Amino acid sequence: MGAHGAGPSYSRDAGATWTLSTGGVSNLFIASDRVNASKFYGFDGATGPSTSARWRSDVRGSATALPPDAGSTVTNEARPRTVAGREGDLWLPLAGGLYHSTDSGASFARLGTVGSSYLVGFGSAAPNAAYPAVYLVGTVGGVYGIFRSNDAGVTWTRINDNNHQSAC
Repeated sequence: MGAHGAGPSYSRDAGATWTLSTGGVSNLFIASDRVNASKFYGFDGATGPSTSARWRSDVRGSATALPPDAGSTVTNEARPRTVAGREGDLWLPLAGGLYHSTDSGASFARLGTVGSSYLVGFGSAAPNAAYPAVYLVGTVGGVYGIFRSNDAGVTWTRINDNNHQSAC
């Protein structure tokens, strides 16, 4: 991969050499689909959600705009995340909320209880749950903390307390 901020690069020889991708986006945060190897998703972290084309998916480079309530603040941690074993299942943490897509980025839904999100990740599903546990650093119900959801973001449980804050 290229230098920080240089833009996405690709290799056709197992990483021996790298070629800078064209397209003029220097701060594209990229995630690969965890099922379909021909799909990649990228969020333009330089311009963020205030522009009309900020989410790109698949090898053709199609673009989808996020809803206007996504806000204009993007943190360095605002990186798209994909879910293992689920094609087209994407999560995007933004200072303006947490966004989820199940259709390869064609549309996004904002999770209403999440006021802000800075990091999102996944873990093993809870017993009898079909979806992986979702972990979030952000604000839920007006409270900042680290949260877990065992139902794909419908409800959240804070897993830290005020005496055990992380420097996230």
